[in-house]
Amino acid sequence: MEEIADMFSNWNIVKLKDICDIRNEKFNPKQNGNYKYIALENIIQGAGKLNSFGESANSLSIKSKFYKKDILFGKLRPYLKKYLYAEFDGVCSTEIVVLNTKLGNDSLFNYYLIQQDEFIEYLSNKSFGTKMPRTSWEIMGDYKLLCPPLKEQEKIAFIFSTVDELIINTDHLINSYSLLKKGLMHTLLTKGIGHTKFKMTEIGEIPEEWEVKKTGEICKSGRGRVISLKEIENKPGEYPVFSSQSKENGCIGYLNTYDFDGEYVTWTTDGVYAGTTFYRNGRFNCTNVCGTLKSNFKDIDIKYLSLALSRCIDKYVVKLGNSKLMNNIMEIIPVPIPNDFEEQKKIGRIIQVIEDIININISKKKSIEVLKKGLMQQLLTGKIRVKV
Repeated sequence: MEEIADMFSNWNIVKLKDICDIRNEKFNPKQNGNYKYIALENIIQGAGKLNSFGESANSLSIKSKFYKKDILFGKLRPYLKKYLYAEFDGVCSTEIVVLNTKLGNDSLFNYYLIQQDEFIEYLSNKSFGTKMPRTSWEIMGDYKLLCPPLKEQEKIAFIFSTVDELIINTDHLINSYSLLKKGLMHTLLTKGIGHTKFKMTEIGEIPEEWEVKKTGEICKSGRGRVISLKEIENKPGEYPVFSSQSKENGCIGYLNTYDFDGEYVTWTTDGVYAGTTFYRNGRFNCTNVCGTLKSNFKDIDIKYLSLALSRCIDKYVVKLGNSKLMNNIMEIIPVPIPNDFEEQKKIGRIIQVIEDIININISKKKSIEVLKKGLMQQLLTGKIRVKV
């Protein structure tokens, strides 16, 4: 840090408390008006965005007041990266530190400073408390960082805000196409393609030409096996191992052998994401918290079946009052099956187009986030200078 400061005589080594003050203004909801209220759970981890907000009128305890352009940082478990740049006046939980930027400094630039991995690591290492580790303004304020002149701060902040806007716009696209997918699935899996006559069944209205089949009547069910991370590390290969440790049931590694080959529906049997279905095609492995379905008939399209199951599973898991979706339960879940194999494939292809667009934008978002992280390493340390 000293070397960089020496290289750029107009950059200074400062502490966070030199460029920010803590705002200690308190708010009593019993005595003051109603404001938007932000709790820790309202701030999306590592995203600097809100998923919702409350109303101060619904609270009884003392809160902290914040104003537009203040910086909010969650002091409980700082490694969760609960930070936010205030775009309105409001109140927040006392578990959130409110920072007010001092004159001669740019508040948005300071907001990006506190997002740095080094800062988060510093706070995590100095947190106090075992079960619920916290940081404090005293700890935060002593953190040393490099600070350029105001004009350069503003230019750097503009670059990062532009990148953040790209991330937000990509998020909007993902959400829009996800809603489109949900709407299309409802229409296609209840009305089909080109049908005019419908009948009522145990799963609702479907075209007259369709049938309702239990999964066990048309598929053979199976299960993954216990696969440890150590096994993956010791036997690296080309065949993916899928687990239920994430919502995406993602790949956790590769083996040089495979247990499944071909088209399957897999689903998560246990945990928070129990019942989430996935279409698989090729050679792969699954851990023991994943179930598998292989069609017994040539006229059942597996991609279609995966989509149909994804709509039917939730209500049957709730109906049965079971948080686990084991094979015996999966086998009795009814699904609508078009008699026309080509119609099944068309429905699958339509949804696949939307899923491809969603996945492209998810990849794009991840790339922009990697770009932002790289820029933070360069711009906030003076390794790359901006022209002002």
